[in-house]
Amino acid sequence: MFTQIEKQYHNHLIQKNIKLNLTENWKGNVTWDRKQMHQVLINLLENAIYSIDENGSIGITVSESNGSKIEIIFSDSGKGIPKDVIGKIFNLYFTTKTKGSGIGLSIVQKIISEHNGIISAESLPGKGATFRIELPKSLS
Repeated sequence: MFTQIEKQYHNHLIQKNIKLNLTENWKGNVTWDRKQMHQVLINLLENAIYSIDENGSIGITVSESNGSKIEIIFSDSGKGIPKDVIGKIFNLYFTTKTKGSGIGLSIVQKIISEHNGIISAESLPGKGATFRIELPKSLS
């Protein structure tokens, strides 16, 4: 799934001179809805690309957590999210983008929740943002 997304956004990354670093510390099978998880990754990647003017990096790390869960850490070296905004980013229709709809991160949160997972965000303005997703391997 990650390779497909990397190919899909290859030109965008090159245009802005953004390096995408993928670290897979776990390989195995999960019972997630592939289309929905693809949407999660696309939404997070598009936000990260948008937040970097040029010459930045985006990291995605996949690791096992507590034996039965997977942790996905998605980080970027972009503008970051101001403190007065970070508490609102998952709200439906909230956006700071001039051409944004404000549904991307609310969709991400909904999909993660439907998969019995949790997502959190942390950021320092000017230092980028990090999204942590923890999901059970199985939806049972």
